[in-house]
Parts: sequence; structure tokens; C-alpha cells
Amino acid sequence: MTVVSKPNDLTAGVDQLVAAELSPAEIGSDKLDRINLIDDLLPQTQCGQCGFVEGCRPYAAAMVLSDEPANLCVPGGQPLADQLAKLLGQALKPAAPSQWPIDPVTDKPVEVEAVIDEALCIGCYKCVTACPVDAIVGAAKLMHTVIASDCTGCELCLEPCPVDCIDLVEVNTQKLNQPHLRNQFKARHARHQERLSGLVKHAKGSAPIVSAKQTQASSASVSPLSAQLSASSAKARIEAAKLRTQLAKLKRQQVALMDRARSDTGAADPKLDNLNAEIQHLEARLNNKPNPTNPPS
Repeated sequence: MTVVSKPNDLTAGVDQLVAAELSPAEIGSDKLDRINLIDDLLPQTQCGQCGFVEGCRPYAAAMVLSDEPANLCVPGGQPLADQLAKLLGQALKPAAPSQWPIDPVTDKPVEVEAVIDEALCIGCYKCVTACPVDAIVGAAKLMHTVIASDCTGCELCLEPCPVDCIDLVEVNTQKLNQPHLRNQFKARHARHQERLSGLVKHAKGSAPIVSAKQTQASSASVSPLSAQLSASSAKARIEAAKLRTQLAKLKRQQVALMDRARSDTGAADPKLDNLNAEIQHLEARLNNKPNPTNPPS
């Protein structure tokens, strides 16, 4: 029997893709048809929360070829878990839990979209490369933005962001319940994978863009003080950006609490004093930060 395993290292994703694209001659047309059917039912968020980091199709293949449990798709919720279990002849089990509330209309976790606070974005480009459907656009060191209609709510852009300027907001678009939109997400993911595959193929057999030897040679030509100042400058800029992000979020909370106090009883919310103190502390940290471009005396 062909086995599709969950990933246990960063190279496993390649094995998943190979397994998910097996030919009818290798697994039989009936099994391939079933993989295609299950893949069409999955939400195509490509989030990897099921444990298959390369997205929905490898999970579909694993359910057919390796008897993987049918209840692992988090955004699909209980309705999809039950539907897949019946299709595969598995026992009904509770769906994998979600951090989001259940939508009373669909009985699935509510859908979310990523939103970038463009005023706080430092243009690091990390979210762009993390998005499995290329729904984030922007250039390095320039502002990034999310194409809302193409965002699947996979949450994969959150962790790479070094300044925490990406939020997830609940939406009522029902995108994941519309087959034609799921097909669009699937197609965008395929193009994303083709683009990455092309980059790997182009680089195969050639030297890395920056090899270890090149890095060592470059470091040797730079004075230790200059290298230290360069690293210190980059670290300080990231740290300052993080502080600005935290400060902006706290100030939004401050405004919300003040508005609520005015609209309710007029009494100040006890949380407001703690919030004001935290804001003053962050502002003091920002104002007292040394200039990273000036060497210490």
C-alpha cells in the first residue's frame, strides 16, 4: 500500500507533493478519483493545520492511501469531518478544534482574513513568501497589503512578521463554502507551488545566492566594529518597529476604552489607568533608545 506520512522535518513537504501527484498507473484510477473528490471538498485554505504542511491535496491523498483520520481539517469543522468520514467509511469523530467561534449558519469555524496595518509595515517581505496563495503583494522595504478576495485565512503570515503588524478579522463572506472560489484558491496554490518549483529548479546545480564561503569572505573584509554596528543597527530598527506596533495597538485600545466610558456611565474604566501607564512606559523606551548608527563612546 502506498503510504503518505505526516511531515516530521522541513523536507517532508516535497514527499507529500510527490505522493499527492501519483499517477493512475501507480495507485489505480479509482483511488485517484477518490483523492480528487476529497480534495474538491476540502476548503483549500492550504493552512497545514491538519499536519500536512503543503496543503489540502496531500491530506486528501493521505486519507485515501494511508487511512488518515477524516477529522483533521480545522477550517472545515464538524460538517466536513462528518462528510469525509462517511465517504471514507470511517467512524464519526469530533472535528479538530479551532481558536475561532463556530458560525451558527455553517456550523463551521468563522472565516477570517488577514489585514496588514500598513502604517506599521516595515516591508520585510516575509509574509509575502509565506502566503500559500500569493494573496499578499508588496516589494521589499515597501508597504505590503493583502488582496482580501484572495485571502484564505490560513494564518501562515502571522508568525513570520517581525513587528506583529498583521491581524486576522472575522468576515462573513462564506468563501470557503463556494466551490468556484475553492477552485480559485486551489489554482492560486498550484501557481504558487510552480513558481517555487521553478526557483528551485533554476538554482539547482548552481551556487546559493549567498554561500557560506561568500559570507565568511565578506565578513573578513569588514572590520569587527563595522559589522557589530551594522548588526546592532538592524536589530535596533526591528526592536523600535516592534515597540511602535505595540504602542499603536495600545493607543487604539485606549481610545476604545475612553469611548466606552463616555457612552456608558461616564466613570473611567479601571483598565484605563494600567493602559495609560503601559503607553507611557513604551513611549519612554522609544524616546530613550540610542541611535544605532552612532558608535558607543
